[in-house]
Amino acid sequence: MIQGGWLSGWFRGRGERARLRETAAELYRGVVREARRPCLYARFGVPDTTDGRLEMIMLFAALVMRRLKKEGHGGEALAQELFDLMFADVDRNFREQGVSDISVGKHVKRAVSTFMARTVHVEQALAANEPEALAGTIRRNLRVEQGMDEVAASLVAYDRLLADWPHQRLIEGAVPEQGQRD
Repeated sequence: MIQGGWLSGWFRGRGERARLRETAAELYRGVVREARRPCLYARFGVPDTTDGRLEMIMLFAALVMRRLKKEGHGGEALAQELFDLMFADVDRNFREQGVSDISVGKHVKRAVSTFMARTVHVEQALAANEPEALAGTIRRNLRVEQGMDEVAASLVAYDRLLADWPHQRLIEGAVPEQGQRD
């Protein structure tokens, strides 16, 4: 039996990649769970539509990725895997909604561009401690006036939960749950 060598490194690399994907999948399930909290829709007024749900998923994912990137190279790799997984899901959802194969790529590209802009706005608002700027961004994106201050406050609170969340739990794929359930 050959010890080491390129082949064993190849298998080890594949195992690490699979673990990274599994961890990202756990994180994504947590992001979706938080983005689908009933209070966001029933009480705060986020439209319970494809666009409203996607907006919430993007915002919560941006927060989780923001926290992951503070974890160094391993966190950045996990954030990238989470990003890839999220947009594979976006692609799948567009196809399930009947978007043609020819135009799915354009829709996904637009969603990626939207996500990148959201990430910048979230980062700027949180860095400047300006939840009202975050609420304004959400209002513009969802074209809804009422309740977006509460949505922004919920996102700021979740960012604080993530900041205090143990490193080990995060890199194992666990994200905190906000206690507010409706």
